[in-house]
Amino acid sequence: MLTWDQLRADLARALERRHPGRAEAILQKIERRHRFDPKLVLDDTEPQLPALLELADAVRDCFPDRGDEMLAKLRRVLEDDDDRGHVTMRREEFLTRASDDRALGLPRLTIVRGPGIGEGVWIDRPLLVIGRSPNADLFLADPTASRRHAEVRVQRGTVFVSDQRSLNGTAVNRVTLEPLTDAPLANGDRVRCGSVVLAFTDPRPGRVA
Repeated sequence: MLTWDQLRADLARALERRHPGRAEAILQKIERRHRFDPKLVLDDTEPQLPALLELADAVRDCFPDRGDEMLAKLRRVLEDDDDRGHVTMRREEFLTRASDDRALGLPRLTIVRGPGIGEGVWIDRPLLVIGRSPNADLFLADPTASRRHAEVRVQRGTVFVSDQRSLNGTAVNRVTLEPLTDAPLANGDRVRCGSVVLAFTDPRPGRVA
């Protein structure tokens, strides 16, 4: 089976090409998160996501003919035998897709905690609905979510989220929103709907963290 050490040298070269001077820092962040800190608890800030997005971009850039193969190997290497590892593997699958989405130039909301990890929606229209209704644009298969839990609106290029009088509330970066009040979203924000946490990514120029 392929090991992390076997992949590390190739990944370091890929990262150095894509992110000069930052390769080692990115790899160390990933190592701390996935391999060398088993007591670290998952939370809704997900500090490893930016590093993994950079890693996915670097792999595709350095290995254009076999980027998918290399990312598949990387997912297997990062997978552990415990529940935390399985969640991590699913997040890595999301990240490879999110890397593709960035090329489309569309903002996106993606589930990073709760049922349906990795599922999400591109924000490609003026209004989207998030909730437990089967007709929602982003379906949340969680009993803590209301049928029409929150709305996402785009006004003059800015993305806003508002709670729709949901039973368990909506929060942005742990700040609970007043019902029916628009809150602007910035790249990297976390939106909590009930107990489901969504990551907001915005690849548009000037908005990438």
